[in-house]
Amino acid sequence: MLPGGLGVTDASMPLLLVRLSNSISENVAIAATMITRVATLWFAVIVGVVSILIYQRISHKKISEIVLEN
Repeated sequence: MLPGGLGVTDASMPLLLVRLSNSISENVAIAATMITRVATLWFAVIVGVVSILIYQRISHKKISEIVLEN
């Protein structure tokens, strides 16, 4: 159980693309997997970090001072 299926997903996506399609080469499958992973997994991380930085600037609080209320 790794966050975002790191490793397992990255290895299985190109394998499935190559095996299930007769027209996709290994290089294209690896490139497609890398683009997909960046767009789906890391884009959300970047959006979250930018959101926290913007919130810190607006609220004039450091991340350690931010407390979530129920």
